Amino acid sequence: MHFSGARREQPTLASYANHLAGGTGQVDVEGSVQNKGWILENVDHKDTSQPEEIRIRGFKINKIEQLEGSFHEPGKYCLKP
Repeated sequence: MHFSGARREQPTLASYANHLAGGTGQVDVEGSVQNKGWILENVDHKDTSQPEEIRIRGFKINKIEQLEGSFHEPGKYCLKP
């Protein structure tokens, strides 16, 4: 995924980041994130080793790698790789 100036070009991502800041802060996302991300894996509805809700949905999300930040105080922050 490539986010450049996420505040302007990816308002959904910026809104989500600001929500995570508790609504009292501002989080800007800058740069290009190059990681393995999340992978959707198909799940057979007959595979009883998986929880029922996953079998019904038909896939599970395998979170390999992601960019994260923790902000516990109000303020302005920048999240970049």
